[in-house]
Amino acid sequence: TLLTLPIVGRITDKYNPKYVLFFGIFSCALATYMMSKFTLQADFFSILIPRMVLGLGMGALFIPLTNLTLSYIPKPLMGDATAIYNFLRNLGGSFGIAFATTMMTRRSQFHHLRLSEHMTPFNEVFRQSVEKIRLFLMGKAGLPPSLAEYAGMKGIYGEMLRQSTMKGFNDAFFLLSIYMFCVLGLVFFLKYRSNGEGPGVAVH
Repeated sequence: TLLTLPIVGRITDKYNPKYVLFFGIFSCALATYMMSKFTLQADFFSILIPRMVLGLGMGALFIPLTNLTLSYIPKPLMGDATAIYNFLRNLGGSFGIAFATTMMTRRSQFHHLRLSEHMTPFNEVFRQSVEKIRLFLMGKAGLPPSLAEYAGMKGIYGEMLRQSTMKGFNDAFFLLSIYMFCVLGLVFFLKYRSNGEGPGVAVH
């Protein structure tokens, strides 16, 4: 993000900030959509690429947004306007974090409930999995049958918890990407007017 800020600043000075803002929001939406495809087997590059796209989008988002928000504020009021803008941005960020955390937790609980429905003695796959782990632990670790069966069920339950948590993260990222794609349309409602001397200023 820090590497893109000087470049974004120069582009914003020459072109309409709305275009840069659109690119930034689109990049963030694309990155969160890519992160909604994470799995427990994700490798380094599977995580690195979405994070790079997200960093590029964040760098291309804040500068034009600040430019469009404060460019038409009179200089005597700039201090107050900046304070209100930073306050609302931090407040919105706090709401966003709380919302994403709540959605991740609720969706993890939902997937936990759905996956646990299959962990019953009436499920043939579950019984066979427990039996295979029990036989393996009895042969390799020398555990008694009851303890080996308990360890097998505990291992399957732990894997189910990891899967449900991962699915909760995926759902939260997907929902955030949908919201950001919807926000893209609001960029076109931002009023912008060129002053003939530079890139232009936002009209509020």
